[in-house]
Amino acid sequence: MWEPNNEFIKVLNTAKIPFSIIEKSNADIVFDFLLNKFASKKKRDSRLFEVLADCSAISYFQSHEFLFDFPSKGEVYVFFDFRYTEVLFKLSSFSDVINAWNECANFSFYIVDTNFEYLLSLTEEGSIVGCGTAADWIDHLYVSGSLIASQAGIV
Repeated sequence: MWEPNNEFIKVLNTAKIPFSIIEKSNADIVFDFLLNKFASKKKRDSRLFEVLADCSAISYFQSHEFLFDFPSKGEVYVFFDFRYTEVLFKLSSFSDVINAWNECANFSFYIVDTNFEYLLSLTEEGSIVGCGTAADWIDHLYVSGSLIASQAGIV
C-alpha cells in the first residue's frame, strides 16, 4: 500500500537531506499536543487541516510558491494526514521540507516548528492552512497585498 512517508523517505535519501524519525511514543505525545493546541477535533480520524481552529488559509492557484517566503528558522517536524500514517519526521530546516516536497507526489503534509509556535499545512488540493504564527503570516500576505498582486501577475 502506498504511503506518503515511504515516498518522502525515498526523496529525502535521494536528495541527501538528513532527517530522523521520532520514536512512536514521542510522536504520539507531539500529535496529542498539536491536536490540543491547534485543532477543534481531538481525534486522529480526519484530515487535520479540516479541523484546525483559529487558522488562516490561502487557496489560490500556485499557493505553494508562498512557502518559499515563510520565515522559519531551525528544525521542524513534518507529518502527513493521519489516515495514511502516524510517522513524525524531524528535519533541520523548513527549506529542506519544501525542497523534498517539490520532488514528491501530491499529498497533504504538515510542518510544525520544534517550539510549536506554528502549524502549517500544504493540502493536496493546493491550499496553505496555517495556525499560530503561520496564521499571522498568512494574514499579513492578505493585508500587504502580496496575494492580490501575485494573482494579478504583478509580482
